This record gives sequence, structure tokens and C-alpha cells, in this order.
Amino acid sequence: MFKKFLINKLVDLYKRRYDLVINTRKHLINYFSKNYLETELNYLDNNYDISKIIYSKSLSQPIIVKFNKNHKFAHSFMQRDLTKLKDVVYNSDNGHIYAIKKSKELMFIAESSSWPRGSIAIEYPKQSIKDMNSLNKLAVGVPNVGFYHLVSEFLPKSILTGQDFLPVAISSKVKKDFVLSLSSIFNLNACQIPKWNYIEELTFITGTNDVGYLHPDDLTLLNKSGVTEHKKSKMFQNIYVSRQNSRRSSLNEKFLHEELKKIGFHIIFPEQLKLEDQISIFRNAKVVVGIHGAGLVNIVWGKQTHLIELMPNNRVNKCYEWITNLNGGKYSRLDFKPFDRNISAIFHQILTLIDYTEN
Repeated sequence: MFKKFLINKLVDLYKRRYDLVINTRKHLINYFSKNYLETELNYLDNNYDISKIIYSKSLSQPIIVKFNKNHKFAHSFMQRDLTKLKDVVYNSDNGHIYAIKKSKELMFIAESSSWPRGSIAIEYPKQSIKDMNSLNKLAVGVPNVGFYHLVSEFLPKSILTGQDFLPVAISSKVKKDFVLSLSSIFNLNACQIPKWNYIEELTFITGTNDVGYLHPDDLTLLNKSGVTEHKKSKMFQNIYVSRQNSRRSSLNEKFLHEELKKIGFHIIFPEQLKLEDQISIFRNAKVVVGIHGAGLVNIVWGKQTHLIELMPNNRVNKCYEWITNLNGGKYSRLDFKPFDRNISAIFHQILTLIDYTEN
């Protein structure tokens, strides 16, 4: 009885903590959203703004991508443009761009973010423009974001904007060894810069509210951009992507580790691996099992891989189902209750799905 009581208390504490984090984030976003100026590229005006559009061309036309027989899983992609701006302020930590008005006010440019406006907090520099780091020509690259958004959202854009070896902006907070990997694998002229910057000519790709939906063109680009030339350092057919070292791990993963090893699975911790090794492992994997988390974004490198995603039933997210479908693979989802102790049942469900794949 005491054990059951303790487990229920832990589950309750987890729920309370999760609700607190979500509510705090909402309040912060609402606060900052009421205190910023916003504009769009169409509204840049020579009479009022120092910032100007130098050049813009369409990269992709609007497209609707559908999966499943009844097209119940679908997303509409808007047109994306490659745009060059003159005289702007750039925040390398989050990738936001600001137009400069003749009055010296800064206006957040809506197209510099792919996130819905109500879900982001806009901040402004404390220093004046003249005190910022000043650069001539630069392309928007990789800000200080989580690994999922880095790979699925910013890396494809960095490859496109960094063509002709144009310097690509990387947040100074991104680890240097990771920057070296980006440079060598994708032939990027990576340039780590401080948070606030004045840029004379900035190249970027317009955001279109597609967070969570990898564009088909971006998937093709990632798989063509020199990745196949990297040596195959590791080849495992079946892998389990562990979140045991993560604060968000909510299963007794040690049991899964032990049982999956017995049937030939290799346990990997993506955060401990170089990017090139992650690419190599996932490129050669036949079956990938893991709890929903950033490490699963490596499924983009897979080739018709079967992803078995363990999903907490209190925070369902379909981003990896989308990528797997886009990549021509098979997707299976096993829902579980956070801190569920019946790990044996989950393991047997995995076994059933693996047998289905092999047959």
C-alpha cells in the first residue's frame, strides 16, 4: 500500500511541475508579447525605415503534403523565399531579425521566425546599435536552440543560405566541437558570433509557421549535403535511443536497456556522440525504439527505418511520425502513462511490433 501511495504522489508531483512550467512560460510570453513592435517584410518603407530588402526570390511554392489513406495527417506549406536585407539587427541566440527605423526604433520582423506569434517571447537589446558587434555580410544559421529544432528547422536553412561559402552565423553558445562538425560535414563557413549584432547585409529564409513539420525539400537537402560521403563508423541494425540521462525521462529505462540488449539491440545516448556518428548510426538502422525526445530527430538520416516511439500520454507530439512518413519509413506509437511501472508490458508490445517489421 505504501509503495502504491508513493508512486501516486510522484505522479502527482510530476503533473504539478509540468503544469507550473507550462503556465509560467505562457505568462512570460504574454508579458513580452505586449511590449514589442512588429513589422513584416512587405511593410518596410524607404520613407520610414533604414532597413531595406536588397533581393528576394522564391525557393519553394505552396504545397500540401498528405499521409494516410484518408489524408488525415496533412500539412499545408506556404511559399518560402530567400531574402537579403540591408542594415538590420540580428539576435544570434534565437535567430530573430529586427528592422531599424529612421527613428532608431527596432521592429521585430515576423518572417524571421517559423513559430506562431503567440508562442514566442520577443526581447530587445539593452545596448545601442553602435555598441553592437558589426558585420558586413552574413547568413542566418544556427541559434541556441534544442537539437530537434537545430536539425529539422535551422540546419537546412543554414545549408541553403551558406552556399558560395557565405559566412553562416552560429550562436556563441553552441558548443565548438559541434560547430566543427557542422563545418566539416555540410561544408559550412561557420562563424560564431555574440548575441546582438548589426549586419550590413543579412541573408535568410522566411519562416512560415511550419514548426513540427519538416519540409520535403529540407529532408532531401539534408540527405544530399555531403552526409553520404562521411565514413560509416558504426553499423547497428536495431537501436534504442535512451533518455536515461535526461530530466524528462519518465520510464524505468534500465529494464528496457537490459531486455532489448538480450535481443540484439544497441543502446545509444545521442548527447554523448559526435554528430557524424549519430548520422552514421541512424543511416544504417533498421529499427529505432525510443521515448519521445530530441534524439529521435536523427530519424531524418534513416532509410525506410521503422520508428517505434514511446509516447507519454500527457504530451502527444507527432513531429517524428511526420518525419518517418516523409522518409518512407514505418511508424508505430506506444502510449504510456508517465512513471508507469509496468515496463514489462511495454517491452512485449515492442517485441510484437518488431516481429511485424521483420515479417
